[in-house]
Amino acid sequence: MQEKVLLAWGDEGWAQCLYGYPSTHIVKPVSRPHPDMIFNEEYASRLARALGVAPYATWIETLEATDALVIERYDRDDVMPDRRLHQEDFNQEHGGRASLRRIAAVVAAVQGREGLGQLLVLLTLAIGNLDMYAKNISLIHPPDGSARLASAYYMAPLLHYPGIDGRMAMAINDVYEHSRLRREDIFAEAARWGMSDVRAEEVVEQTLTIIRTTIVQEEPHARAAPGLRDLIESTVARLRSPD
Repeated sequence: MQEKVLLAWGDEGWAQCLYGYPSTHIVKPVSRPHPDMIFNEEYASRLARALGVAPYATWIETLEATDALVIERYDRDDVMPDRRLHQEDFNQEHGGRASLRRIAAVVAAVQGREGLGQLLVLLTLAIGNLDMYAKNISLIHPPDGSARLASAYYMAPLLHYPGIDGRMAMAINDVYEHSRLRREDIFAEAARWGMSDVRAEEVVEQTLTIIRTTIVQEEPHARAAPGLRDLIESTVARLRSPD
């Protein structure tokens, strides 16, 4: 779906990573089949940054006459011998039994209430990302032996593409069709994780309020999909409606 290039930024600018040298950034060139995708993802990353679940830098840059989305790596730390922080995605489960409930159980065990709140924000991020499957949710393992939910990554709005069936990669309260998803489904899913109704409602309302405020303030890139902001706004309205 998207090509990626690993680069390192240094004193002399961009450099290719050879012989296992740790990259500092992921670069996604503009896609010929989906020329708006990197611009949509850049906009989604601004929303996630406003929510505090993607605190790394992202921007559009032209490299050798090719527009690209540049993503700062969050899994790097200078205290590590090779600068790499260990990241483990949730696609490691045996037998293909990955589910949000099972993921939440692991997150709760290592990070408690804070981690579950962050995971719920990812579900409520109303951008139409249908590709949030287990490999796109990860744990970070810092050198102190702890673990925490990794920052959000791969946040591409997908609902507007022709031929997309509108099904999410993992069910929320047994609902796969994004168009059928309602706030009650998010609350019911959170209840399966052991979150209280009060806490779930607090997280969802705060998330949707921040998204609504941000899309009013932030313009999508000129080459983003037409109507992208309206699409996100309509999803926010649906998730806010008690019906």
